[in-house]
Amino acid sequence: MWEQRNEIASSTNPVETVDFGVGAGKKAYSTKIIKLGKIVRLRSPSRSVLKLLYRITKYYKPENILELGTSAGISSIYIKSGNPLSNMITMEGCANLASGANDSFSKLGLSNIDIIIGNFDNTLEDTLKKMKKVDFVFLMEITVKNPRLGILNSVYNLQTKIVYLLLTIFTGRLEWRMLGIV
Repeated sequence: MWEQRNEIASSTNPVETVDFGVGAGKKAYSTKIIKLGKIVRLRSPSRSVLKLLYRITKYYKPENILELGTSAGISSIYIKSGNPLSNMITMEGCANLASGANDSFSKLGLSNIDIIIGNFDNTLEDTLKKMKKVDFVFLMEITVKNPRLGILNSVYNLQTKIVYLLLTIFTGRLEWRMLGIV
């Protein structure tokens, strides 16, 4: 998996990105053209965090996984590889990044990954209705403009007897929180 990450991280292909999150500043969204490799290096978790994601999903075997902020799909690959039988929905605001992530999933033979494309403000509610149950949530704080607790409250309202695991990435600092195990 790390080899796949490094292959993508070395890409010099330009990607037009759309950012609905913090990168948009006070605007509704912003667009930039950035090399794919730079996106991976800036927006993907570190190797140790990726390994941790893999071990968590391998150990707990969550059936229904939600990721907010697919980016190039690197964290999705590690999460899904930990439990290949899971159903995973990953949400990304930028269609170009989502397309590249989907290509990586196919290349690695990962299935049952749905990518929802669009602003979380417009897509999260319908996505959660579709899921009905969420066992594992992963989001990168830097990708989410909405308050984190608002998103978690939306997930919590689905079903109370579920396992909540959340990793939040702050600028270079990993904070691990187990929000509740039933």
